[in-house]
Order: sequence, then structure tokens, then C-alpha cells
Amino acid sequence: MSPGPGEEAASIGSIWERRYSRGYRTGGYPVSSLVEDFLSGWLPTDFPVLEVGCGTGRTYSHISALYRGRGAPWPLYAAVDLSPSALSAASARKGLDALRGDAFSLPFSTGLFSLVYSRNALHGYSDSSIEAYGIEIARVLKTGGILALDERGPLDRTGLPPPRTGRILGSPEFIRLLGSLEPLLWSDEIRKRRTRHSAMFVHGCSVVFVKK
Repeated sequence: MSPGPGEEAASIGSIWERRYSRGYRTGGYPVSSLVEDFLSGWLPTDFPVLEVGCGTGRTYSHISALYRGRGAPWPLYAAVDLSPSALSAASARKGLDALRGDAFSLPFSTGLFSLVYSRNALHGYSDSSIEAYGIEIARVLKTGGILALDERGPLDRTGLPPPRTGRILGSPEFIRLLGSLEPLLWSDEIRKRRTRHSAMFVHGCSVVFVKK
């Protein structure tokens, strides 16, 4: 019998916890160009945000600065992650309410959030779990709310944990599996990131969805 979303989350969470507990920190761009450009022109007055897979809170700092730099109020920002070590670092950031949890049973009421941002939170999950993720995200979004999704693409070489499914999805697969939400924009983006000793390619798949 195949594992359910909760069992997959526990297994994948243990991989991320090992990495964060050894000092792992995310690098590269906090959000994709597609998502940043979209958010720059999307300034709701009622602006509660949820980030799924917040890690150490680096994206929170970027998104908050993006909105405050354009005259928007400081957003009400909640976040969940599977790794206690990552959450310990994230909780030190002012204004970020970070909780331990997965994307399949979010501890929030229905229709609460205007925006859900998710980065590399679906890496390694089965199709059925990704479908369950879409249903749960749609539950916590307001009507007209946005899911901004940034995920590792098939050509990425940045060394994320290998997927349990043996494959890495692209934007068309995410659009198909997250059928409870309507896609607005999507792109695939390849950037070169230089490290101390080498350069590597970062391939990102980005999709902006709306809840109708």
C-alpha cells in the first residue's frame, strides 16, 4: 500500500531536518522573477500571507521588504515547515509566526489567506499527495486568493534531496495536478549560480494560481 501524504511528509521532513540541523541554508534567489513581478503589481489591502515550506524565513524577509518598499502595510505572515531546526531560525525573525506542520493538514481556518507562497515544498511527493496539497491550499485561500508556486525544475543541479518518486516535475505537471486552482501565469527559468569553486544551473518552475 502506498504511503499517504502524512507519511510522505514525515519521511521527507526527516531528510530536511538532517540537512538543517547540520547548518544547511538556502541560497540563490528567494523568489522567482515571475513571482516577484506578479507580487510587485498585486497589492491587496487585506493581506494575510501563508508560506508553506518557509525554511529559515529568508523568503519572508524578501516578500515583506518587497511590499513595504511599495507602500503596502507590513503583511500578517504565517508560515509552516517540517524541520524544527529551520523553524528555530525562522522564529527569530520579527513579524513571522512560524509553526511546525505540513501542507496536508494546515492548522488554519477556511478562507483565511489572500496569498500562499510555496517554494520547493512539493519536491519528492507523489501525484496523489500533490493533488491533496492543492485541495488543502484551496481550502485556506480566500476566493480570489493567490497561490504562488516556485519549484525545482527537471534540469536543476543544485543538490536538493533526491525525489522519492524518481522524477522531477515541470510547470505543466503542476498545473495538471493542482486542478482545484486555476493557473494565471507560469514559466520555466534557468539561471547560473556561482559558488566558491564552481558554477551550477538553477532550473525553476513557477506557476501563479488563483482560487475562483
